[in-house]
Amino acid sequence: MKKSFFSFILFMTFSLVFSQEHIETFDKILERLDAIETASYNSKTSSSAPGDTLVFHTFKRFVNMHVNSNDSLVGASFRTSALDDHNKYNFCYDGQYMVRFDWENRIAQIDTLTSNANMVPMAPFFIKVKSLIQYTEENIDSASVKYTEYQDSIKINFTFTDKMVEVMRLKPFVRQAKGKVSKYILVVDKNYLPFKLIRKMPHQTSWEACTDIRTSAIKDFEFSSLLQIPPDFKIKGRQMETPKSYALEGVKAPEWKLKESHGDSISLNDIEQKVILIQFTGIGCGPCHESIPFLKKLAEDYSDKDFELISIETWSNNIAGIERYKDRNEMNYSFLVSNKETKNDYKIDGVPSFFIIDENKVIKKVIVGYQKDKTDKEITRLIEEML
Repeated sequence: MKKSFFSFILFMTFSLVFSQEHIETFDKILERLDAIETASYNSKTSSSAPGDTLVFHTFKRFVNMHVNSNDSLVGASFRTSALDDHNKYNFCYDGQYMVRFDWENRIAQIDTLTSNANMVPMAPFFIKVKSLIQYTEENIDSASVKYTEYQDSIKINFTFTDKMVEVMRLKPFVRQAKGKVSKYILVVDKNYLPFKLIRKMPHQTSWEACTDIRTSAIKDFEFSSLLQIPPDFKIKGRQMETPKSYALEGVKAPEWKLKESHGDSISLNDIEQKVILIQFTGIGCGPCHESIPFLKKLAEDYSDKDFELISIETWSNNIAGIERYKDRNEMNYSFLVSNKETKNDYKIDGVPSFFIIDENKVIKKVIVGYQKDKTDKEITRLIEEML
């Protein structure tokens, strides 16, 4: 009995010390981040399908950021450029304006942010890390944190169960989602400076690694996006355009012949069903992934009807990775691999895009984007009307 009681006390003491050590580590990281007024670094970001190590996209860029306490959304002003020419900016943001640079045509496209807060970009690396740590501290009862210490670094695993936690800006986007798990892995050096962040969501895995990091506690000027525009550049405002694919309504659907993930080819002319639903999708696209349960139910509910469902992948052409994604999500409908010609023919600017086609192969309706329930009902209603 005494031995059991002693073991219990020892366990409680160890747990308390371990938790306190976590808090102290968080505080040291936040202290290091709070000391940063300006920073520059080389950024490498990559993404893949969840549970897959095969990289779909990789972007490399140079980032120069300035903490902006007046910006309640991003928390910083910043500019990005190619690694080999830091003065040739691709993008600038200062809390009021976003500027995109077209160096070939010498055009600067300016977005005014005051009218639409949803247009603001993702925050720089250090802002996202700070957001993650602060959110975890504030919600420690619903978070699981694991530390692993190495000779030259510390790895911290974060797990949030039954919720989607997206660290994109100064404040994370959080949505309750039963059965979903959000995971992050943060790596900091022995001086508690973060340099790598891995994000594992149900629809995508992505990671950002920073090298050649230079930080300063001094901010000696206020950054302005407009002042970065070369004097000979033409100025162009950004206008919200209607998706080009809407123009295909009432038009004969362009023919295609594409391979399924397991290798067999299917053409539009091969499909003889009265109603055809084609979804153009992208592995790693959140709304696309969210639509999968609806599409699976649709394929099951209409399996004995004159209906065919086709999904066409547009972001990746890696057959092995696509096949694993299909199997992991237990898709019960055809999953094809697109080509450039088909994407151009259907004027695909973004995914998901849905095309509802009748027995004469005429496109009756185009829907761009996905909102659970709303899009489900609209597509189901159209199918019912056409059958």
